[in-house]
Amino acid sequence: MALLAGAIVVRAQPGTRHGLTAIKLAPPHGRGTVGAVQYVTAHGTFADGNYRNITQQVEYRSSNPKVAVVKNERGQKSRIDLVGEGRATISAVDPLTRVTSTDSGGDMTLRVVGRAERLTMKPIDVQRAVGEFHHFTVTAHYAGGETRNLTQQCKYRSSDPNVALARNIKGDKSRVEAVAPGTATIVAVHPESGLTTDGATFAVLGALEQISLAPQHPRRALGEVQHYTATGHYAGGTVRNLTQQVEYATSDSTVATAPNAKGNRSRIATVAFGTVTISARDPATGISSSDGGGDAQLTVYDPAAPKPRADKAPARGAQPSAVVCGDASGDGAIGLSDPLWILAGAVGIAECPLAVCDVDADGDVTVGDATTVGWVAIGYDMPLSCRRAAGS
Repeated sequence: MALLAGAIVVRAQPGTRHGLTAIKLAPPHGRGTVGAVQYVTAHGTFADGNYRNITQQVEYRSSNPKVAVVKNERGQKSRIDLVGEGRATISAVDPLTRVTSTDSGGDMTLRVVGRAERLTMKPIDVQRAVGEFHHFTVTAHYAGGETRNLTQQCKYRSSDPNVALARNIKGDKSRVEAVAPGTATIVAVHPESGLTTDGATFAVLGALEQISLAPQHPRRALGEVQHYTATGHYAGGTVRNLTQQVEYATSDSTVATAPNAKGNRSRIATVAFGTVTISARDPATGISSSDGGGDAQLTVYDPAAPKPRADKAPARGAQPSAVVCGDASGDGAIGLSDPLWILAGAVGIAECPLAVCDVDADGDVTVGDATTVGWVAIGYDMPLSCRRAAGS
């Protein structure tokens, strides 16, 4: 305060609310359960364009005290007690300037639901290699079917921290790290309600030992694409699908290319006629399908070329000349005519020796044998094991 020409001039001191023009509450939308406590923050906008936190300088009101109660206690003015199910609007007023959050369009809407009835956690079965991690999701279920994500409000526990470690880091609480090979059970506890989820199995794999690709001997016409499945084989006998985690390569990029596009890594494009070897490598460990005989071969053929095999079923009484298991047409390779030969033998209209047509070695030529050879003919890797007769 200063005296100038008989007049009193009052200068606003730092920290006062002189020039306050608007109040906004944050968050603008709140949600909680009966019995919980929630806090709100008040932000003030001033005539000079500045913003300041005025949470403890304003007074709060609830439109529905049966749902949300504000007590405006000193030091805890922004505390809101959630006492019943329903909706309420929380507003704030500055007692000095009478500026309100309602006039500023800055009120907070609050929804209060009953206590959660149960918690669920997903997924319930996780596999990770040492050094990897996984994030779980916890959902609260309320009466009437309403749900709420409580992932970051829960505390996570591991039955064996030496295998799977839950650090409960603020903002990343659901992260569980794979520490050593073994199996642990992970549960989530919600401190506010006391509810606990069912346990999720967290399996930590041993060392990756081998990668295998399937199918192993597909055929594709020029211009078509081939997708593979990469399976990782780990110490202890555990397997895991690594199709989108590995990197693919071809032995001859002039015949087939491996773009390794994200989300579609196993797609192999054919660009010329020929046969190439397809391999897969795990970038984390350097393990390759080539190390353990798990590579695949891809043959690219000309769909317009004449077919060397018959396209129709053999005549009654016909007999194949081959002794190669599954090659009933006798042309030296398994093709689409071979299942027709075997089917003819199965129904008795042609002769089909066990040494050629009994591909499951059960002592009889059946429709199942024809089906198996049909899968092989179109590129699937199926085991064929004929029972050879003496002298064949």
